[in-house]
Amino acid sequence: MAENQRSLEDCKAASLAAENFNFKNRFDFDVVYAGATYQADPESYTEILAAVAQTELPADFYWVDKDNNKVVFTKQQLQELANVIFLKRLSLFKEHQERKETMRNATTIEALFF
Repeated sequence: MAENQRSLEDCKAASLAAENFNFKNRFDFDVVYAGATYQADPESYTEILAAVAQTELPADFYWVDKDNNKVVFTKQQLQELANVIFLKRLSLFKEHQERKETMRNATTIEALFF
């Protein structure tokens, strides 16, 4: 079997680059709110934030769930959905930072594979 000739620092750099490259894909997720599932990918989240930023929403305002059902929302409910998504995104960011810290602190190549 061939021995790995890469230095620990080279492997750390490659692992960190892969982690950063793959990080954005983690934001393609769904969330459950009030019994329905909603897409929470970056584009959907941006649209939700744009709607929440309005002074008021029309009385018949709705958001479409993942099954394409029109679900009537108040501004408060839409804000709550945005908060659910925000907290998930924050959790993903924290996990990403922790993985990077673990990689930076690895003392063996094997420790990079956790």
